[in-house]
Amino acid sequence: MSDLPEKPSFEELSTADKSLVIPPELPVLPLRDTILFPNSFMPLAVARESSVRLIDEALGTGKLIAVFTQRDAAMEEPAQEDLYPVGTATHIHKMFKLPDGSLRLIVQGLARLHLDDVVSTEPYLRARVRRAEERMRDEDRLEIDALQRTIKSNFQQVVSLSPLLSDDLQTLALSIADPGRLADFIASSLSTIGTALKQEMLETLDVRERMANLNRMLIKELEVLELGSKIQSQVQSEVGKNQRDYFLREQMKAIQRELGEGDDQAKEIEELREKIEAAGMPEPVKKEAVRELDRLAKMPVAAAEYTVSRTYIDWLVALPWAKRTDDEIDLARTKSILDAEHDIARLLAERDTPLTPKEQKANLALLQSRIATLWQTRMLRYSKLTVADEIDNALSYYRITFLRELPALYDDIEDELGAHFGTRPAALAGTSYVQMGSWIGGDRDGNPNVNADTR
Repeated sequence: MSDLPEKPSFEELSTADKSLVIPPELPVLPLRDTILFPNSFMPLAVARESSVRLIDEALGTGKLIAVFTQRDAAMEEPAQEDLYPVGTATHIHKMFKLPDGSLRLIVQGLARLHLDDVVSTEPYLRARVRRAEERMRDEDRLEIDALQRTIKSNFQQVVSLSPLLSDDLQTLALSIADPGRLADFIASSLSTIGTALKQEMLETLDVRERMANLNRMLIKELEVLELGSKIQSQVQSEVGKNQRDYFLREQMKAIQRELGEGDDQAKEIEELREKIEAAGMPEPVKKEAVRELDRLAKMPVAAAEYTVSRTYIDWLVALPWAKRTDDEIDLARTKSILDAEHDIARLLAERDTPLTPKEQKANLALLQSRIATLWQTRMLRYSKLTVADEIDNALSYYRITFLRELPALYDDIEDELGAHFGTRPAALAGTSYVQMGSWIGGDRDGNPNVNADTR
């Protein structure tokens, strides 16, 4: 049997970059809203006069620089308390000088640094620094392996869903074996993670804890992207449905034009729309009318619901929404008419019960009086009651009152007049004393529309 080499421990893997010598003092370049991770490349813009001088001297001597992110990006002259305590030892690969005097750099992060103390601020910041060592324990091996696989899988899904991330990042992430470097690479690649969260990742020296934090961030980012993708799909589906409906409506219009229906129907719909606008409807009613009109416009004329919908719209348009009259309602007179009608109904009901001859006579006299009141105030002239009142009166009392009681009333009047006047003159032979529509004593309410010529 051949002896297989033992798998190196995480402590041995973490010492791969320990050959880098970090000087005890380094010039400090403050960064605004930017986190530089170890083993990553990044473009930087430098415009401060002190920072430009720092870069020039560092390039001349080939020395490393330290970069630390400012807590407040608006600070122009940051001091030690204005910088985060953990930064990155950095090597400047390329520098481009622009006409305005500012610089564009391509830098590479090398290792984590801890800011101990600022030793000078002129002509630029210099500070005592020390390397911030990562911690990886053998007992965390199993959990870190599981986290590493999960992180790679989640990152692949994030890259596939995000329009901001290149597909090449998936290949690069899969090629990284070291868990600490993998966490740093993915954290630096996620543009949606804020500066504070990235700084937290930079300051987390325990690799297992850093990977656990990164995994939570990836899961949250994945949920956001999936929700965004779902919303986008719904929007596209709705847009597709609207486009489909548009094409179908256009086809329907073309078919209707071929059948000779389209132009007339479109004109009819437009006329109804103008009537709705001119009707003066309240806003809720107008909204309902327009909704029903839009529904009507999509129906074929031969549809069963077309006539129902059209009639409904015509009814809405015909109502006098913005019209008023100057009528004066006489409540006292209206009450007297209604009281008479109620009395007639009551008296008629009493006649269906056993009554003594005296009670029958009193009932008949009162009934004749009430009928005469309605006859003078309602039948011989125009009344300013509502249409509903007219319909109610006609349906409730016409058959019972006028068809049954008036002939008997006329007979009684004829008998009394005949007994009073005796024999009729020859000129009046064969005629009645009382004729329908004849003047019988004036209108008790003083209505000017009633006179002796009323028919």
